[in-house]
Amino acid sequence: MLPSPQRRGQRQRQQEQQQQSPGVLHSAAAVLFGFKNKNTINSGDEHEENSSTSGPTPVYTNNEKNELRKTISILDNKSKLPDFVQKELKILIHNFLKDTKNIAQEFLCDGHLNEDIDTKQQLTTLVDYFPETLANRYRYPRYPIQAACGTLHHRNRNHNDHHNCQNRNQNNQNQVMKPVLECNVKALPFIPTLIELGKKHNNVFGDNNEMRLGILSSDRYGYNLFDYLTCDTILSSSSATTPMTNYNCNEKIIIEEKLLDMMKQLRGMNLLLREDISKYDLLFKSLSVSSSTASRSSSERFRYLVNWYPNGLKKKAVIVEEDGIDDDEDDDDGDNGDVLLHYSTMITDFQHSSSSSSSKSKSPGQNTNNKNKIQLEERIRPFQLALKAGVRHFPNEIGYLFHKNNNGITPYDLACNQYTEDVTLNIVRQICYPDRNSDGGQDDDDDDDTSHAGLDSLLGGFMKTKKMVPLKSFLLATIDNDIKIDSLYIQLCQDPNMIQKLILLVEKDNDTDNNEGVEYWDYYNDNNIEDGGGGSSGSDCDDSNTECDFVIPVLPFTSLNRLFTIVVEEWKRVSRT
Repeated sequence: MLPSPQRRGQRQRQQEQQQQSPGVLHSAAAVLFGFKNKNTINSGDEHEENSSTSGPTPVYTNNEKNELRKTISILDNKSKLPDFVQKELKILIHNFLKDTKNIAQEFLCDGHLNEDIDTKQQLTTLVDYFPETLANRYRYPRYPIQAACGTLHHRNRNHNDHHNCQNRNQNNQNQVMKPVLECNVKALPFIPTLIELGKKHNNVFGDNNEMRLGILSSDRYGYNLFDYLTCDTILSSSSATTPMTNYNCNEKIIIEEKLLDMMKQLRGMNLLLREDISKYDLLFKSLSVSSSTASRSSSERFRYLVNWYPNGLKKKAVIVEEDGIDDDEDDDDGDNGDVLLHYSTMITDFQHSSSSSSSKSKSPGQNTNNKNKIQLEERIRPFQLALKAGVRHFPNEIGYLFHKNNNGITPYDLACNQYTEDVTLNIVRQICYPDRNSDGGQDDDDDDDTSHAGLDSLLGGFMKTKKMVPLKSFLLATIDNDIKIDSLYIQLCQDPNMIQKLILLVEKDNDTDNNEGVEYWDYYNDNNIEDGGGGSSGSDCDDSNTECDFVIPVLPFTSLNRLFTIVVEEWKRVSRT
């Protein structure tokens, strides 16, 4: 009886699979055994391969070589075997390919890549056989591109436990626990190769490529590659609960440089965009709590991002959850008054949380005091970095140090609450008044060129293009309701003659032909730093403002007299309390 068309079609498909399967299995087996083709196996001269492209060739015993030759011979002659054997071999082939794919997934997702052992050519060969492994993590916590970066140590994310300053008050000691990265230094150089392979097999990421070749893929805890590249680093899992000062700082500096270089490469590939800095809250995540010996290196990523997008300092940090939804209902950037400097006062991380909790059980002593001092220095470092950047890019606002959020809380308030008022004032004086003596002595020089040295030093020397510019931060504090009175108080403490000097300048201005005694400054133009925002950003430092946002009036004498009378009375009241 002639076979039915259905059976003929089934037999034809089986024959096609039989013809294709040996080649696939042969190639996969060759990859696993480290041989490029079966001719190499038959000749037994595996060392003739180019080690520069294929890497070190594994050494196999004669028995292993014979087994591989026999396996490939069976596959080549599978059609000559009985039907029962062919069916069983088909199952074995299917399981073999499935197991090989699982091995490839484990190799990519479980941190086995090592530049001392593996080569880019080997990685390319493996992914070409199983490209779907790039877009999947299966039972593993990380995607291949994240595993090549390292392992994040963190607590499970709690959607109700994020840094939302508007729900905190000055007596709240809650802090933001940041994850730390155990960097896989040996696998980090393979990230560009994985990206190139993603471009080659871009269909595995979907038609719209919303995951941006896997860069935006979230691991089990909701972190993407940007989180891995911007968070603080450790060197080994055994050090994850010890102070950062115990680490080999030279190795840490190398890691930091590699991570920064990787960010630059992603930017060059147009895979790290400026809007990502705000969208994924990268400025906040890159604030470092590293030890002082490696602080400059570890803060370079933060400086790099700030120079690229300085306006991120004055905009609200956006928290993107695992579902990709902003957990704040207000989507207007910065409208709630919270800026990066607010958040910088509440940063801690996995290691410092563990070490601080373990130190509580120890008896007090000198070692404990020294340890607490080191921990305090590391806790205040994010605040110092953010304040320095703020004064650098926004000197007239003093880095938004005294700007209130909707609850009337300023970064200065939070810093005083976290680090004590004495420590905070010392930080402010060091950063905002670097040229001042430690005793806060007054400037008695009445020379016109140095009459505003106090505020000139406050602005760090960045706003000296006009003689009147150093007074802007003081004037802003008097007319802007969003700036707390503490700003005036601290500025007057640095230069108690500021009011008198300002009144004298206004009286002199009233003697001119301007009958109204009013002069207007272009706040936007004067507030821009000449180098475009600092660093090498150049034209990248782009503000959305293209016109003057508002102008600051130099008020006539009568108005200033009333205004500063109120200021002085408030100053006296605050100083008495």
